Amino acid sequence: MGRLPYGARTTCESCNCIDVRRWHREGRLLPDQHFTYSWTHFGGEAAGTVKVHTESDAVVLNYCARGWRTAQWKTINQRVPIRWTDCHFGGRRPWFVCAIYSEGQYCGRRVAVLYAAGHYFACRHCLDLAYASQQEPVRERGCLTARKIRMLLGGDQNVLEALPEKPPRMHWRTYKRLYRAYEDARSRAIGGVIRAADRLQRRRRAKEPKQKAKRSSTPIHHGQEQHAPPNGPNKIQMRETGNLLIVKSSLQRTTGPYRSANDDDFNFDSFTANRSCS
Repeated sequence: MGRLPYGARTTCESCNCIDVRRWHREGRLLPDQHFTYSWTHFGGEAAGTVKVHTESDAVVLNYCARGWRTAQWKTINQRVPIRWTDCHFGGRRPWFVCAIYSEGQYCGRRVAVLYAAGHYFACRHCLDLAYASQQEPVRERGCLTARKIRMLLGGDQNVLEALPEKPPRMHWRTYKRLYRAYEDARSRAIGGVIRAADRLQRRRRAKEPKQKAKRSSTPIHHGQEQHAPPNGPNKIQMRETGNLLIVKSSLQRTTGPYRSANDDDFNFDSFTANRSCS
């Protein structure tokens, strides 16, 4: 994902989190258990560790934390209640209860994920977190969705290539639904990049009148034709380099005082968009 605008909110994807659904699938919510849960960065570097002790209706978290402006670590023991609800077709589903006071009020929300964006684990509402998709630039909207669909079907992250074929044992109805969603997201992603390239080109044109005025002040030789300012059709070229989607928009120029004999036939304005959306 590209650079976030100034004043953007912290995203859920950038924080360490605990998911009660995952712990329930792994059988870690049985009473009187002890285990260690850790996080790692993309490069494999450790990002944090928490020790967990389970009770019948809660989990106790033991970890160290520090503030943004302090270098001293603080040991924290946080008890997170668990609430169980009955499912329609049998079984029970666990939920974390956010037991944090936010702005003087007790939260008490029933959530599946708690985030560590401060000293304590809390829900995204109390921490004022946003999803990464909510802060995507216009030129990258739809790119993340298209990449997720490609990876779900066993393909790579290149949105300019054709969609992978239907995986074995997948219903055709499901594949067609994913295909329609992929085409819609891909069109929005490429359209956003092209619109951003056009805006960049218009900004460049807005800076050219002063240069054109200087050129028009030169005398025109007898027999030389004077043409109108260039307004030829736009041409778009796209290619991918790693995780970058590079778009080049061209404006065809005409002969006359607005160009010299050594100018190229096209004036390219390049625009690069980060294809990794996060």
